[in-house]
Amino acid sequence: MTKHTIKVHKINPNFEYRPPRHWLNDNALLTHILNTFTLIFPDVERFFVRSLKNLDQELINESLNKDLKGFIGQEISHALVHEKMFSILEDQDYEINFFLYPYRKISYEIIEPLLSKKFAVALTAGLEHFTALFANVGLKHNILLNADRMMKEIFEWHAAEELEHKSVAYDVMIELGVTYEERILAFLLATLLFTGFLSFGVLFFLTSDGELFSIKTMEELNSFFFGDTKMSSELLEIFWEYFDPNFHPSKKEDYYLAERVFASAI
Repeated sequence: MTKHTIKVHKINPNFEYRPPRHWLNDNALLTHILNTFTLIFPDVERFFVRSLKNLDQELINESLNKDLKGFIGQEISHALVHEKMFSILEDQDYEINFFLYPYRKISYEIIEPLLSKKFAVALTAGLEHFTALFANVGLKHNILLNADRMMKEIFEWHAAEELEHKSVAYDVMIELGVTYEERILAFLLATLLFTGFLSFGVLFFLTSDGELFSIKTMEELNSFFFGDTKMSSELLEIFWEYFDPNFHPSKKEDYYLAERVFASAI
């Protein structure tokens, strides 16, 4: 993967604006997958920062220290933008604390205090694989093509920055001497947390809409998993790559997807 500078790319959405309830092409399922990301991101990205920000002095590689500063800047920016979107969901009458309370309690009051410094970094690297996974498939398939304009800008910007810094947490983990077994154990925990809270969030939003068992939702689910684009098979393929002992995020040359987003924003 070609080396590139990791930096915060400015974005300035109008948070007074209110998008449609199902802002991604009137698709409730895809809208609520991304709405759940919005609820998850602020706290998880602050966890990433907590896990990595105090490790600079332990790292030998000066280039990695520079990347780490860019990574932290981007993650702080993501947290702030998505947190500002909470008011949009609240104005749409979603009781978001129904999701946020157990999510924060389990993740950051129960699990995080039990983690060693090395394992927290390994967990961060595992969760970063999920964000890069969704960024890759989402941008490649242009999932947001018919989305509300502001929401499209926010999620494409976030996805592009995830691809730009996708190797940083992994490289820090390697510098700290995390073993393959520790990496996989942390990834299994990341998988449990990510899929568990994502499922809970989507169920919460669809239930709030009264759309959980609607024919439309079933059709959207079928299209996502078994449609012509085969997105679900791509997601699974990238997911399994993490178990390769020789895996490294930079082996997947997908930065061109981020460059398209950054170029369109100029």
